[in-house]
Amino acid sequence: MDGRIQKHLSSVANFHGNLVTNHKNPDLPIHKRMFLLDLGFDMEVPEIKMAVDEILKHQDEHGIYQSLTNVPKHFGGAGVDVFSWCLCDAPLLLLAPIKAGMDYNDNPDKK
Repeated sequence: MDGRIQKHLSSVANFHGNLVTNHKNPDLPIHKRMFLLDLGFDMEVPEIKMAVDEILKHQDEHGIYQSLTNVPKHFGGAGVDVFSWCLCDAPLLLLAPIKAGMDYNDNPDKK
């Protein structure tokens, strides 16, 4: 496998390893993961499965998937790393597991 692809796969396996500080950042695992899904990788690839499992672990009480983020106090946040939903990320976090082949109706963590 091409080393660049393997590097992206390794990055998405640790899906919440990067704090979301700028949603346009192409190095965020969600963007790398969407690229890999567009190339045809799916849940048969262990790193993709691990990323899907991580996404599914973090939902709010309404079932919206969350990102690890930190809103500074001067912007009205708590200034600590927390899982929270973001309008920029929520659609991609929903699309990514479905695009990877997960059946949303079979998700045991569905709220």
